[in-house]
Amino acid sequence: QPNRGQGAARNAGIRLCETEFVAIMDADDISMPSRLTRQVEFLKSHQDVGMLGTHFVFLGPKGKTGFQPPLACDHSRILADLLRGRHAMCNSSMMCRTSTLKRLGGYRIAGCGEDWDLFLRMGETAQLANLNEVLLSVRVHGGSSTGKNMRLVRTRAAWARLCAAKRAMSMPEITFEQFTTERNARPFWRRE
Repeated sequence: QPNRGQGAARNAGIRLCETEFVAIMDADDISMPSRLTRQVEFLKSHQDVGMLGTHFVFLGPKGKTGFQPPLACDHSRILADLLRGRHAMCNSSMMCRTSTLKRLGGYRIAGCGEDWDLFLRMGETAQLANLNEVLLSVRVHGGSSTGKNMRLVRTRAAWARLCAAKRAMSMPEITFEQFTTERNARPFWRRE
């Protein structure tokens, strides 16, 4: 298919997936050898969890590991952090129940920043969790899609949080285009 971004590529893979679980990983990151086994074991023993991440460390361009962000492991704290705009899950460490992911329609955003919206929508229908183990190294460099598009990633996360708040109040969501138009029309001192 033509390149339409990571979300669209992942959705194509999800549509073809026939396994009980589907794992997500970015091409330049490194999973620990036990990652998938540990996640499958956890999901099999926690039927209420629909999406499971892991703790991770950042990996620099020269192969040196660095900072390990503190992540909550239980659903309520993960969801609260996501709604506050705090990093709570790592997309590249995700394992999901395929049926739940398909029922949600996968990623709604084709390009970067697609994960925050999916995390929030998943958290409304199933439990979210993180394993309290470092099972992934996330490569950080200036050429990564997140690194090059950080402002867009943050804007899409803000849109996802607004949509989640609207869903919680049974209000209709707005499109990303409406959100960016309204956001750009606000005075700079009123922006997030």
